[in-house]
Amino acid sequence: MRKFLYYLFIFLIIANTTWGQRVTVITHGFTAGGNSDKKILRNKVGGIDSWKEFALTMRKKTLGTVYTNNIGTGEWQRLEGLPGLPNGDGKQANEHKIFLYNWSIQSNDLGDGNLESAADNLFASLTNIPVSINQSSQQVIYSNIFEYNWHTHFIGHSRGAVLLLQTAYRSLKYFPNKVINQFTLLDPHPAILMNDINTTNENFSLPGMYGMPSDCDASNARIKLPSNVLKADEYFRQDGFYETCSFDFDFDGLPVEGLGEEAFVYPLGKFRRKLKNNILKEDILDLAHSSVWEWYVRTIDINLPSPQSWFSITDPTPPPAFPNSLDDYLTVSEEPLIKFENRSNTGYYYSNEGGGYNSLSSVNVDKKINLTHMSQRTINRTGESLNPIFNRRFQYGKSGWNLNGANSTVAVVNNNKASISSDLKLDFRHSLLYFPSDVAVLRVSAKY
Repeated sequence: MRKFLYYLFIFLIIANTTWGQRVTVITHGFTAGGNSDKKILRNKVGGIDSWKEFALTMRKKTLGTVYTNNIGTGEWQRLEGLPGLPNGDGKQANEHKIFLYNWSIQSNDLGDGNLESAADNLFASLTNIPVSINQSSQQVIYSNIFEYNWHTHFIGHSRGAVLLLQTAYRSLKYFPNKVINQFTLLDPHPAILMNDINTTNENFSLPGMYGMPSDCDASNARIKLPSNVLKADEYFRQDGFYETCSFDFDFDGLPVEGLGEEAFVYPLGKFRRKLKNNILKEDILDLAHSSVWEWYVRTIDINLPSPQSWFSITDPTPPPAFPNSLDDYLTVSEEPLIKFENRSNTGYYYSNEGGGYNSLSSVNVDKKINLTHMSQRTINRTGESLNPIFNRRFQYGKSGWNLNGANSTVAVVNNNKASISSDLKLDFRHSLLYFPSDVAVLRVSAKY
């Protein structure tokens, strides 16, 4: 009997785990001030006060190694660990690799197009990721994430989720066989102010953004995922003021289509979860929008301290599946699972590393969008099809000319265009970009 239980245990592990290289890509959202030297988000209960700690907390659970982009060179570098949160050494080829993309400076730029330019750079960076270290030479070995059938998990908060969606779009065009196994969206918020989502004509919004929200009302707005995304889960909240309406600044997330209509918590799906805004917003100065990722990290490490109201790990009994009265309906629809569900069986649990990936449903194929549709959006916005250099004009400033491998010491950017003086014409660099293998010639025209 013991031998039977042992083999059953081994079988269950194999059935719920994807072996080989596993890659997670994490992006944060809008960062006020755009100062990458500051902690990206403020402190919350339990000491998780930056995305660096978010990534290292994930590494603590799954082992492996965390990397982040050097915003000067654009190259991935191993993240230094913190007390109690060590990092791996990157030497093992088949370990979990976690890539934290820091775009805090670009995220704060109001110029239309900076998010797309950042997506160009992130996409290019992922074509050259460190995967192991040669034991003889001690040289880092690099590979292209999009050329291998590695289990790939995207996790994005706020505008970071929008950035990852544009990265998936680029993957779909240039590496159509690559599958994004899982996309986790944490309170995804396409910004009106940066024209991520257009308020008068959705055809001018970024690919994947639908509806025409106003600053106060986003009831008709939603998000659709690209056809190369296999599975997805979403955790979001809303307070009824989409962006800066009434000086609220607690940006609302948008629902994602195609994540199932399971009645576990009516009327939302099991994997598209609307968290209760008032529970996450503990006081008048707190932002529930930021609390969504802090809620999620506490499903990675269930021992992290958290506000008592966020979870009830002693009573995993869910609320009624269907309301019996209007009062029940309002209660259930406003409080799906967050006060009732054991946090060891939600959020990160549904990831491959969390063990519950197989129970996560695939995105409804009819609700996903194809490359043709996404490409038309780009043409609508720019007049041209998607190109490795967004808009083909090296036009957008901070992502292209001041960061991620660009020559930031000599680039002067005005109105998103770089000014080049005659004495600098031989020493001027753009950020790292990906060029398809069928591109043989790069032609550049410059005025100085």
